[in-house]
Amino acid sequence: IQQAISKGRIVSVQLMYSPNVGHWTLCTGWRVDQDGTRYLRLVSGWKGDADTFYCLDRDNGCHLITSTAYYWRGESYA
Repeated sequence: IQQAISKGRIVSVQLMYSPNVGHWTLCTGWRVDQDGTRYLRLVSGWKGDADTFYCLDRDNGCHLITSTAYYWRGESYA
């Protein structure tokens, strides 16, 4: 996810809480705090903006993350 975002790709992320409960979002960035805690910056629909930082720690409730990076036609996958 970090590599794709850093290359300007469009990245969709699914946050899974159980096999039947998940939420698709767009990921527009990421950050790692000084203590090593990792976050994704999401356009989630949870708020009226595109500035939701979602903690990736297991204690936050999310147990599985899947993602897909999209490329523009003719763009290199590297």
